[in-house]
Amino acid sequence: MLVLPAGLNFEMNDLTIYILCHNRPDDARQAIQSVIKQRDQEFSLVVSDNSSNDEVERMVKSHFPEISYIRRP
Repeated sequence: MLVLPAGLNFEMNDLTIYILCHNRPDDARQAIQSVIKQRDQEFSLVVSDNSSNDEVERMVKSHFPEISYIRRP
């Protein structure tokens, strides 16, 4: 069971893809773009970030605002 922080909502589909990140905004961007390019668009995408800085968060929120983002310090 996924417990989301208060105020974070995303649509539940049969498929939920999680991208786990740690201080690699360029790799995260490539992974997100790869998922978005898939032919079947029936999925939810969640980025979970435990970075020591906020580079991944800034990248996700500025380039992919429609994606659910979770910060895990």
